[in-house]
Amino acid sequence: MHFCRLPKWFFFGVVVILFAGGIAFGQTISSARILPDELIDGPGRPTFTHYRRIHTCPEGYALRGVDIDTRLFVCRRTQESATDHFIDYGTRRSGRRACPTGTYIRGLLEHAAVDRSTLLVCAFDRHRGYTEFEGYAFADRCPRSRGECSQKDGIHVCRAGSVMTAFGGENDFVCRDVPDEAVSDPALNDAGLDLSGVRSYQSLSGRMGLGEWQRLTRNWLARIMDIPPGTLPASVDFTPMLPKGETTDGVRQEHVKYPSPIDGAMIEAWISYPPDYDPQKRYPAVFVTHGHLVEVLDAAAPSHFGSADHAIAFKLAKAGAITLAAEVRGFGWFEVPGRHGAYASNLPPGRYPQYYIGDNLMNVSQLLSIPGADPSRTAVVGLSLGGFQSLWLGALDERIRKVVVAGIFLAQDCINNPNRHHGCQTVPAIKNREDGTPLIDTEDLAALIAPRSLLITWGTSDMFYKYKPNRICRINAHDNTVRLFKGLDIADHFAAFEFDGGHEIDEFDTVNWVMNSPFY
Repeated sequence: MHFCRLPKWFFFGVVVILFAGGIAFGQTISSARILPDELIDGPGRPTFTHYRRIHTCPEGYALRGVDIDTRLFVCRRTQESATDHFIDYGTRRSGRRACPTGTYIRGLLEHAAVDRSTLLVCAFDRHRGYTEFEGYAFADRCPRSRGECSQKDGIHVCRAGSVMTAFGGENDFVCRDVPDEAVSDPALNDAGLDLSGVRSYQSLSGRMGLGEWQRLTRNWLARIMDIPPGTLPASVDFTPMLPKGETTDGVRQEHVKYPSPIDGAMIEAWISYPPDYDPQKRYPAVFVTHGHLVEVLDAAAPSHFGSADHAIAFKLAKAGAITLAAEVRGFGWFEVPGRHGAYASNLPPGRYPQYYIGDNLMNVSQLLSIPGADPSRTAVVGLSLGGFQSLWLGALDERIRKVVVAGIFLAQDCINNPNRHHGCQTVPAIKNREDGTPLIDTEDLAALIAPRSLLITWGTSDMFYKYKPNRICRINAHDNTVRLFKGLDIADHFAAFEFDGGHEIDEFDTVNWVMNSPFY
């Protein structure tokens, strides 16, 4: 089993950066304070603001310019009434550190070169749902030897009417024009999320219903995962690949590829059609994603159909479903610079999950474009890293009606922890960077799936099941999810099976549950 590694020196280095220098940070400024439409913010100034020890513009303001040497920010009021924010660790645009789509930079911590150590505080308006600033995005560079670029009190700034969305150094920004007045949706209530504390459903359920918590939380997580606001990728035509595939036990396969919406890299996938397939009929549609192994074997050749690790797409098709088994970038035919280990390990923290969630949204669009795929009976099934992808995809994509998570359903303390070699499953923005406390936990991802159906499976010989440090994480994730679904009066929408096996998918129970239990 192969897991990505992120260098431990990176996390140690960030801690050193935070506490070196000895300059005390100010307190967060109340949004009730009256401030001008534009201000210069920094140490010793009355508006000096921080979030998690990162210098930020005050609430309701966006970063327009920065002087790294003096730690001064030029901040512009956004006219937003309900801003939300998070720390971004790895999003990039054209080689620059950037906030994800639909957000803007509110603060940053820059160290030496603009590299993995540059952290951004990214913000957006909760009242806008999935909308974002509309306007032209442009690069704004200001060499020290030339003075023709926009400046305010000697500080390079984005031009008037724009704010910063990417940072390549204090003289190299990407800016976006923004409207003079924010356009809020009055139908979206400000639920008053505690932006500095945990955001779990359990902690907030007394203040809001499940639907409102899901909207706010899914909006926040979608931006963390760099999902374009309010859109899902449109399907494209499949391009045939070699080998073409064959028919075994009545299951016909097609080997195809199509471009990723992330960077245009080609995703390889296998489609499996049920016996006696008729495109005029409706069939359950199942997306199968896999974990840390060399290639997708779900439909590669008949000799692989007996593999307990990879045969589930074929088995589901044989039972009457249309399945799409797609590669994960860096594996098999999904070619990116470097193979998986080198590729993923060289990405900044959190970037690899952004990539494969974006790829998987496309995979679901492709699956549902297949004639006969029933959008009301759509499922996702995954083992290990694939199970992690299944959990996140089900939480963020409401087109999915059933979710199967095999061999990986653990509390965030165990799974979202690069020190345990889960760099590929690390989403650092959902943890408190000061003490590592999760802002949401695994049961909250399950709460985003509810009232849709969720199945978790464990082989009792699985090393993750038996590994003693995982025991509490496994039990807590399970018990908290059971409690959640019971509290929502949908206990029968959650199932958990243990079986005599290893790190594999429980073929019998998984096929039976996907094909025969109700879709909600």
